[in-house]
Parts: sequence; C-alpha cells; structure tokens
Amino acid sequence: VLRPLNQPDGSASFSFARTGVMAGVFGPRTGPRFDKDSEGSVVSVHWAPAEGPTGPVKGSNQDKENQETIRALFEAMVIRTQDPLCLIQITIQTLSDQGSTLAASINAGVAALVDAGVSLEYLVGAVAIAIQEDGSLLLDPTM
Repeated sequence: VLRPLNQPDGSASFSFARTGVMAGVFGPRTGPRFDKDSEGSVVSVHWAPAEGPTGPVKGSNQDKENQETIRALFEAMVIRTQDPLCLIQITIQTLSDQGSTLAASINAGVAALVDAGVSLEYLVGAVAIAIQEDGSLLLDPTM
C-alpha cells in the first residue's frame, strides 16, 4: 500500500501473510553531512524490529545485520549524485514478525523510495525462500 503515512515524503506498507512492515522516507533534504568526503547524498536507514514476544530482541546482532543489509542495498540503488549534499532518511518499522521480515522490509522501503520520488538506478523486489529437508524450495515460508 502506498502512502499510508502523511508526514514522510514517501511511505509504503508491505506484508507477507502474517508479517507486516511500514516504511517512511524523508528526503532528499539538505541536512547535516555525516560523510564530508562524499560528493553524493547520504542514505540513512533505521530498521526497527517488532516489539513483544513474536519479535526479535532489540539491538541483537541479527537486527544490526538486517539494518546494514538494507542500508547497503538502498545506498547502491539511490542515484546519490542526483541530490548532492542531501540526506535521505529511511525508517522501517516491523509491525508483526512471523518470518520473511527482511524481504518485506526491502519491498516496503523500495516502494517508499519510489513514492518519495527519489531517483533510483534500479528497482529491487525481495522474496524469502526456504530449503526443505528433502532439498525442495519453499517460496514464502510464512504461508
């Protein structure tokens, strides 16, 4: 769903079965420079896991790894020279986590970037695939 939030420049929600994610994008906006050597815009990502017993523990290594994976992907996607000296802030909140959270987060973030009008090199879509004991593949293991 595009634009479920009013405040960000772009927003989107995405779900796989019982996993739901919401993303908001602020920018590109002129802002503080985190990387003075960079000639392009700065991409900042804040990824927050679900709260409560169904979500992972906040600040876990997996949370940090997911946030860094998302940041690296979005930084590669954004045409950073299009808006030099600007900041693009992406916030992704997991609403419910029953699996496939990283894929849902990537899809919500990409849709929010498009909704915000951020210039992108390419579009990405993500899915979760599990390998079962017999070697067969299971698309979207949340089902």
